[in-house]
Amino acid sequence: MERALLNRIALAQERMVRDLRDFVRIPSVSKDRDQVKAALAFYLDRARQMGLKARSVLSDRVGVVEWGAGEETVGVLVHADVVGPGERSEWPCDPFEGMIAEDRVFGRGTVDDKGPAISVLYALDAIRAVCPDPRKRVQIIIGTQEETEWSDIAAYAAAYKLPDYGFTPDGEFPIANREKGYVDVEVSFPSAEIGGIEEYRLQELSGGHGANSIPDRARATVRGPGQALSRLKKRCEAISFMESEALVDGLRLTAKGRSAHSSLPHAGVNAIERLCEVLATEPFAPSALAEAVRFLDAHREDPYGRRWGLYRLEDLVEGQYFDHTTIVPTRIETKEGGVAITYNLRTVPPVDRRQIEAAFRERLLGFYGVTRILDYKDPLMVNPRYPFLEVMARAYEEVSGLPNSYRLAYGTSYAKAMDRFVSWGPLFPGDEDTAHQAGESLSITSWMNATRIYTLALARMVSSPDYLRG
Repeated sequence: MERALLNRIALAQERMVRDLRDFVRIPSVSKDRDQVKAALAFYLDRARQMGLKARSVLSDRVGVVEWGAGEETVGVLVHADVVGPGERSEWPCDPFEGMIAEDRVFGRGTVDDKGPAISVLYALDAIRAVCPDPRKRVQIIIGTQEETEWSDIAAYAAAYKLPDYGFTPDGEFPIANREKGYVDVEVSFPSAEIGGIEEYRLQELSGGHGANSIPDRARATVRGPGQALSRLKKRCEAISFMESEALVDGLRLTAKGRSAHSSLPHAGVNAIERLCEVLATEPFAPSALAEAVRFLDAHREDPYGRRWGLYRLEDLVEGQYFDHTTIVPTRIETKEGGVAITYNLRTVPPVDRRQIEAAFRERLLGFYGVTRILDYKDPLMVNPRYPFLEVMARAYEEVSGLPNSYRLAYGTSYAKAMDRFVSWGPLFPGDEDTAHQAGESLSITSWMNATRIYTLALARMVSSPDYLRG
């Protein structure tokens, strides 16, 4: 049976690549609900063509693909939405083209999470064809707001019976039974002038494409007398990461960085921090924007939160490696009511909501700002002794030839949304992780190996007469 399964996967590679490219060509950035719905419809249509049951629920916010029968249900959580492409000039191709080069498919969402979503769909199709007597049900649950507020999966969890256990292919191999917490905090400064109105002033600040990505661009508009603007323009021309554009009685500045997943601050270069490093020494008139720059500069280049009181030397929790809490500014926006900064945190126990609120209140002393938590998710820890995890571990070892271990996921995933879920693949040790970066791409060879792993693990779970929930 297993040889037949793997043969079907091998023969399906060309169709899988074609489907992934078509999937990527739908620019399903989370905030564009029409395109996200189109991506979900594409996936469900493809499942129906395979003979699988597929439906959308909650006004097309969640999709479900299902096959099999039995008392236990194995769940696989994927998502059809993606983060924005960022600066298109940084890409080697159109981010929604699905270009193929050097054994890789390029495009936004290839890694996170459209490639893995196609993998598990083809895995389930192969199992349907080869396993005539399933003892368990499999559900692929497709979300549409994973990159933002998770309103989709939260509504689903409140309204429907959930799988007994499972995984989300939205990370790395081997099994990640631990994830850091996820927190977005907004710091806002009101628009009222703090001091007298002067001519040399900040008019606008902007940067970042999403709370969970390191910003690759940040911009400022400055107004004032010609002499001050000329001096600032000349200063920026001497800085390699700055660009300037003259306006009528003004200047538009752009700081360039490098995008990355916000859970890995050192993998990127934060354009917001770079911009504020330049602006902080300028004698701008007191204002909400100038205050925001002052606050950002005071906390610049502190990804482990030492100045915030969030750093702890110990990196183990209950004997398991958890690294350290990280904190980075990922978004800044000028609004009618002032300016707002979003900080993204990836937390490690014992850091919790109360400690985060206290840290922000303390750091705002001496500043004219207010703060609120926008999103809060606790860290994840799943017992590695669950029987279903043993099935997954063996499949990984047999296909990859590598030993299984239980690892920490630095990012956050839908695994936090349901009990007894972990993140698992598609990236292997040593694979480059380009999720959320310009030039995101997926190795076809690695992707097919991940698909083989998912196929074997799901087939063994479905065929097992044992209760694997534990």
